[in-house]
Amino acid sequence: EPAEIEASVKQVLGISWAAARGFEENGKSYLCAYYIDDVEVDPDKMREELSKRLPYYMIPAYYMKIDKVPLKPNGKMDRKA
Repeated sequence: EPAEIEASVKQVLGISWAAARGFEENGKSYLCAYYIDDVEVDPDKMREELSKRLPYYMIPAYYMKIDKVPLKPNGKMDRKA
């Protein structure tokens, strides 16, 4: 349910764009939320706010600011970038 996670992150941060992506590291699965707006993110406060909107397993462990949205040649977001 990336769309639900993305909508909640956007609402909490008051931003226009966010993306959520899962990844594995050392045999464990994690979620990361990516955003492009210039905001400060306190991961502990984000988890607290998101826990009011999402089940615990849908709350990202990491938050990363990116410079621009990675796009495919067709103009859609490249989630694998």
